[in-house]
Amino acid sequence: MDTKIRPQTVSEAVVERILADISAGQLTAEQRLPPQREMARRLGVSNSSVREALQSLQTMGVIDIRHGVGAFVLDPTHIRPMPKHGPWDVVLTSRRIDELMEARCVVEVGLVRMAAERATDEQIEELGDCLAKMTRALSQNDGQLYSEFDVRFHMLLAESSQNVLLSHFTHSLGATLQSLIEYLPYSSAGLLHHRYIVDAVRGRNPAAAARAMCGLMHHTVSLLREHGHLTESACKVLDDCLAAAAGSPVIL
Repeated sequence: MDTKIRPQTVSEAVVERILADISAGQLTAEQRLPPQREMARRLGVSNSSVREALQSLQTMGVIDIRHGVGAFVLDPTHIRPMPKHGPWDVVLTSRRIDELMEARCVVEVGLVRMAAERATDEQIEELGDCLAKMTRALSQNDGQLYSEFDVRFHMLLAESSQNVLLSHFTHSLGATLQSLIEYLPYSSAGLLHHRYIVDAVRGRNPAAAARAMCGLMHHTVSLLREHGHLTESACKVLDDCLAAAAGSPVIL
């Protein structure tokens, strides 16, 4: 009885609604779901909430998203529940920060390359919208709002890779990443690195996108070093990892 009840997100409510429709026989195998915008209108939620729900349903094996065609219901007998809490929803320790940054350096640089090649026009538009909201939050000195859209920015990049497993892995880091982002100071320098990433993805330039992401990671490593949360040896490992991932000089 001591376990706290976690508030349900909008995307989770959408997932439950679609699962209920499948269980009730209102949605059947191979049936095509309505377009995302139409679903958002019918349910009274945002497009991003519907997109997140569909990503979760695809990871669960409930639907198949066929890009350029639509989302289709799979055989309902194969539905498996997905845990709401991932293994990374943990308290940040110095060791955990090392591991989180290693994971980000390995995964996010590759993801942003894919995003530059595969992101839809709608996803690129939403990336720009996240950046605009981060800019507004910075001007208003609203750290909570800045952090919220900073996390959404990285989740959207993962979704833009169009790789379900990598996207799900990145989402599993979400709570830990949010804890880190909320702790770090936000500044115009960090915002500029996000702008470099958006520009590279919008320009469909994978190499530039990777360099821009490495620049952002270097910036984060520097902040963590400055606040005493990364040892010099850990920073050296991360710097070497980023140098290999960038393939060329990073944007500093």
